[in-house]
Amino acid sequence: MMGQNTVTLEVVKLLIQNQTRAFKSIFAILLQDMKNELKGIKSETSYIKVSFLFTQAHVKDDWEKANSMDTKIGLHSENLNVINDHADKVELQLEYIGNKICRNNVKILGLVEDKDEEKTWNDTENVVRKALKDKLHLKILRSAKASSG
Repeated sequence: MMGQNTVTLEVVKLLIQNQTRAFKSIFAILLQDMKNELKGIKSETSYIKVSFLFTQAHVKDDWEKANSMDTKIGLHSENLNVINDHADKVELQLEYIGNKICRNNVKILGLVEDKDEEKTWNDTENVVRKALKDKLHLKILRSAKASSG
């Protein structure tokens, strides 16, 4: 006897079949979504990998260029040190020569200077030669104009 609250085996089988189809459908949709998501992740990962390899190649090239420049800078720095040392030696030599020239100079004070603008260095030199010859009985072998001071 079947009452209104009882369920037949056929109804249960039908309900289980419907649930199985619904579960399979939902599972297929979830599986397809996961596959699509994995494809997207794989695509992004490939892009990142290619970008990384590209960047890595540039970093390697830049690193090699930087090392090359560092070597060149070192060589130029050594050259600059040699040049600076040489310049210091030349400067000392010039100072020595300048001091040597000054040791041979005679500064003459007390001669009245003409303010005539047409007078030349030769005119002044002749006045000094004449004064040294007449007053001190000296003969000048050579002369040069010295800076005032």
